[in-house]
Amino acid sequence: MVVAYALKIGAGSYSRVDRDQLRIGWQRVDFDGSNGPDMPDILRPLYANLGHLFYSIAASDGTVAPAEVMKLKALLRTQWMPLENSRDEFRTDAAHYIDIAFDHAHDQGMSADDAFARFEDHFRSDPALYDVGLRRMVRESAGAIASSFAGRNRSEVRQLVTLELLFREQPVA
Repeated sequence: MVVAYALKIGAGSYSRVDRDQLRIGWQRVDFDGSNGPDMPDILRPLYANLGHLFYSIAASDGTVAPAEVMKLKALLRTQWMPLENSRDEFRTDAAHYIDIAFDHAHDQGMSADDAFARFEDHFRSDPALYDVGLRRMVRESAGAIASSFAGRNRSEVRQLVTLELLFREQPVA
């Protein structure tokens, strides 16, 4: 029997299941065991909107420093990718959608406020998706990105406070 680990979105914990009934949250995902499970529909927008949030933190002072990009990539590798092993139809790890959205926002010259608004819209549409564990990881990652280049400046602190107020406005059920 092949055992897989998956982030249980909505419950903030890992669950051990066999390869034929991998569950991520409330959605069953079947997979062949070789490249990870297919990506549930909820993960792509979740990770993409986290990418917009992290971009909004990095770009809040009007520029995205290389140190902030490097910190994001390190966080992806060490914290977000190990959470679960879902992949899209092209076998791209689900967590890479954070990086893809971040890069897209940067390439398009999106304002920090517009990027944050995208995250906020997603958060408000399904706040229960952001459980205690996920909110903790989001706070830690956002704080690490803000601190990665010459400490936190006023603009980054403002974005972090706005994020915290948003999380407090919609408490975890």
